[in-house]
Amino acid sequence: MEHLNFVHIRGNVGSVQLVPYGEKKQAALSVATNYGYMDKDGIALIETTWFHVTAIEGVAAPLDTLQRIERGSAVEVKGRFRAKRYVNSTGEEKISYQVVASELNLIGDNNLRIVPQKAESLRKQRSDYGKTQTRRPIHDVKDI
Repeated sequence: MEHLNFVHIRGNVGSVQLVPYGEKKQAALSVATNYGYMDKDGIALIETTWFHVTAIEGVAAPLDTLQRIERGSAVEVKGRFRAKRYVNSTGEEKISYQVVASELNLIGDNNLRIVPQKAESLRKQRSDYGKTQTRRPIHDVKDI
């Protein structure tokens, strides 16, 4: 039986820190991915999932790529999940999951960025959706 631990995400950077990692640099990113769908009442919703990503210079991307990443940048990350156990301030043992990047790319024109105002206007526009129309799959909704 083959075991597979592979993650491929595309999303927007929420925060980024570039820290020393031996003689190289390591980027610690938070990346948000969005999934758009219609609920049972026909209202367009966006579900956001955050990922903690670690990318090491020379492994996932060259230093100049890591230095150009900023809040809001659209990125594509390929890598694997890693679990870390730790004890929180109340003494409970917790598990944190992060993506260890084997490949990280900036997506040139940031066309994956979803502006919150667009999502809100879509919700208002679709508030009566399904009452007088038939439902359509989410891929027919233009602004998501």
